[in-house]
Amino acid sequence: ALSAVATAPRARKAVFLPDAPRAAGGVTRRLAALGRAHRIAPAKEYDLTPAQAAQEEARLERIGTLARLPRPDATPQSAMEVSVAERARAGGLAAMAQRRVKQCLRFASWVKELGLRGRGLVGVWKSSCEPAVARGVATRAYATMCQALGGAVAEFADDPDWSADAACAAVLRTFRESGIGATPIRG
Repeated sequence: ALSAVATAPRARKAVFLPDAPRAAGGVTRRLAALGRAHRIAPAKEYDLTPAQAAQEEARLERIGTLARLPRPDATPQSAMEVSVAERARAGGLAAMAQRRVKQCLRFASWVKELGLRGRGLVGVWKSSCEPAVARGVATRAYATMCQALGGAVAEFADDPDWSADAACAAVLRTFRESGIGATPIRG
């Protein structure tokens, strides 16, 4: 015969982890809200030490969430509808290259203002190409370039003094080497 203790249904009790009070608010709540706003799946685990979590929380307090940050200037839709061939004929290939550099520097300056480092810095740069790859509408060359883009900016990821010029040199070199942004139009 089984004892009454063995056969009685067990009451479920909540298990509280040592970092649960911190996870209930602070950094984790803000990161979760940011993830929902940008449709980012939550990580299965957060490997932040208490000191790293405090630093991250202070940084987020300083810059706010990405949703509240000013966006880099967007190109008007009518300008995007102009074909590459028309722009190449009108302004020449050199002018197109200058526009690419200018656009990259504007984006790099915006990213630098965010104060991101590490994976966050690489993630923001890759966010410029990953949506097309994730939807499956990117070409193989574009997907390869997007992957290489992470490596190009990774060298700046842990350097708080990285420059927009150096980052753009690495990014534009990645574009050029992958063939993305090249035009069949000559001279």
